[in-house]
Amino acid sequence: MLKLEPIDGRFQDTGNPCREKESFHGVLFSNIDFSNALVPISFFRSDFRQVKIENVTFRKNNFDRADFIDAYVTDSRFTQCHFGTDFLNTYFDAVIFERNLQDTCTVAQCAFNKCVFRHEVFRNSTFRSCRFIDCTFEECIFEMNTADQMVFEKCEFHKIDFSNMTALNFAFANCKYFEFRIDPDYLGTYLFKGTVPENIAFTLRGESVRLGADYLESLQGVMGSYARANRIFEAFNCAVLYNVFARREKSLKPVLKWAIESIADEPLLRRKNSLLRIIEALAFYTDGESISFSDLLFAAKTLGEVDLTVFPLAERLELESRLVFLRELIKENLLALNPQYFGEEGEIYFEVVTDEDEQIKVEAGMNRLFEDIVFPEDSHFRILGRRHGSIIFECTATIVAVAVFARCLRQASSNLIRIVLELRLSTKYIELLGKARTTEQVTKVHNSVKSLITPPSERANSITTELANVVKEIRILGDCATNDRQKS
Repeated sequence: MLKLEPIDGRFQDTGNPCREKESFHGVLFSNIDFSNALVPISFFRSDFRQVKIENVTFRKNNFDRADFIDAYVTDSRFTQCHFGTDFLNTYFDAVIFERNLQDTCTVAQCAFNKCVFRHEVFRNSTFRSCRFIDCTFEECIFEMNTADQMVFEKCEFHKIDFSNMTALNFAFANCKYFEFRIDPDYLGTYLFKGTVPENIAFTLRGESVRLGADYLESLQGVMGSYARANRIFEAFNCAVLYNVFARREKSLKPVLKWAIESIADEPLLRRKNSLLRIIEALAFYTDGESISFSDLLFAAKTLGEVDLTVFPLAERLELESRLVFLRELIKENLLALNPQYFGEEGEIYFEVVTDEDEQIKVEAGMNRLFEDIVFPEDSHFRILGRRHGSIIFECTATIVAVAVFARCLRQASSNLIRIVLELRLSTKYIELLGKARTTEQVTKVHNSVKSLITPPSERANSITTELANVVKEIRILGDCATNDRQKS
């Protein structure tokens, strides 16, 4: 039975090595060195809910069946301790774990920042939805565990083997790998970005191999096996990993199209999970170099066309919110990395006034026009909504496209818009050129200027001539665009 003794807020050392089944709920452990105790204190089945531990050294203490829930541990060390412990929603900052046994633990929704795991043994334990930032793993043993939804950022792995446990849906960002091994069957669920994981090894066809330039063919074989087994997300992700290992951007449009079309044939529950996994993977890759912006924009547009009305309301809302988040993330990275993408809100809203029976013709013409007058990776816009006599467009791509469109129409209203946009663009380009430090940055600005001043092609002029007959006016919308979207 748990002892509920009165506590004054700080840990009190009573000299009793048996502190089992005690409640330390909300207690502060500060500036304590338990390593000097003649008999290590046992905290068997004790309650560490909302405990705060700072600058404490534990050695050979027993935490079996203890609970750390909503706890905070910082600048501390655990050495040769025994954990059969539940760690839930607990934050560890600058904590060293060395030569501990973590057996039958549950670690869920925890965060580890600047922690070190050295010669740890993790066995028969469950890990879910945890995040490791700037952590180091050195010669740890992982056996018969189950781990899912783990994120590693700027971590180092030295002689680490994840192949002896179930390890699904891991994400690695800017990590370093030194003798790092995984199970090849789970490779398709792993997301990598930043540093190329050349020192990863796994067993393939009974042999231990390392992925790298010499094994791209093997990776393509793994992707094919996933596709044949109808493991759609893993096949798609392997196509991304091919880009990671090959250090290049190979267009993923055919794979994305195949994946989304294949998902449509899955049972409803599995279909939702597959869509969520692809959306989350795309969100992870937005600020990396594995997927081009052209492919990201294509993915966002294609996913936006998926029929979500077949899902129950709660699931549909979840998918819609994830798609909104993905689009915002793509837009944020476009603005950060590409000078031709800019604006106070990162997009431009413009309204095309036409007769209702001409709206389909206008939409088709706009699609063809945008493909012609902007670079492929910039060609992305969507219809925000329709109202009587007009179509409202949201352009998440370059303002250059709208400026050229306005110039092609040769109308009084469009000329005014063209002048305003070109003035804004000229001011922005001068600013960007002043900040440019690399040839690549200068080239991006040059390409945008070139597309703005180059006369439209014959095809663009032909398309615009057709549009001019049905477009009465175009207007750039201001802050009211959001309200217009809601009304539409």
